[in-house]
Amino acid sequence: MSNTDNKPKEPQKTVASENTSTTEQHKSENSTTGENKKTNEEKKLDLYAEDSLALAGLSFKEKTAYKRSLYKKRIADMDTKDKISYTFVYYKWHFLFFVFLLVIAGWCIRTAYRTTLPTVLSVAILNDPYNHTAADYIPEAFRQYHQLDKKNFFKVYTDLFVSSTEDKEQLGTTMTDYQKIGYYNMYDMLDAIIGDEEALTLYATSDDTTGIDLSMDEALYKKIKDHVITMSDPTGIKNDGKPYAAAIDISDTEFVKNCGISYDKVYLMIPSTKYTDNQGTIDLIKLIFSL
Repeated sequence: MSNTDNKPKEPQKTVASENTSTTEQHKSENSTTGENKKTNEEKKLDLYAEDSLALAGLSFKEKTAYKRSLYKKRIADMDTKDKISYTFVYYKWHFLFFVFLLVIAGWCIRTAYRTTLPTVLSVAILNDPYNHTAADYIPEAFRQYHQLDKKNFFKVYTDLFVSSTEDKEQLGTTMTDYQKIGYYNMYDMLDAIIGDEEALTLYATSDDTTGIDLSMDEALYKKIKDHVITMSDPTGIKNDGKPYAAAIDISDTEFVKNCGISYDKVYLMIPSTKYTDNQGTIDLIKLIFSL
């Protein structure tokens, strides 16, 4: 037997033991990392935590002083960036409430300012859904044509629908669009009504509109006379059933094209409260026909 065979064999490490050692090392590292992470998160939460016992029994003034003192203590060793971040998070509800107050104040100031502006024109456009083009165009065109500044107010009522078979006496828990227009008219909030043939037929028998010739001087009426539509009330109530100047046909005007009104035949009617003291109505007619 050779000497080589008689040498004692050195113990060998198994792969399993090495894997076990490595696994335990990883577990130890993960455990340490997890504990550090947990500690950091706890510290982060502690930055925004307040001692309920310390606050108990204190007055509002004392609580405020305690929180201010706690805040100063916590940011003492922070750099500028961390101070800003911490301050925003710590006082986030204060900041949000302040922004809310600014929005409310801005809205109130804007509303109060608008009430001081003179309303130069109020127009209702009927049976033409979602016509925001007209709502934008009319004020700008009116200001430009009559050389007005922007220190004035316009109201263009849209998304109002009426029918020639409208029940004028209908009463309900909510106002119909016809009743809304009547309300605007009653309280002198309407200078003109623009609508289609359905609206024309409806208002031909309604006291909510007046005769075109009764609402302007003779010189102006002569200039638009060819566009005037004559109607009569079959019930015999309005104008005793006799024909009268019920509306102005504005269908082929550039004004209507720029308003983007969806129907072909377009008529302008004058509310009954505007047969006098109707400068807004007259100025609108002059704009429409470039007079």
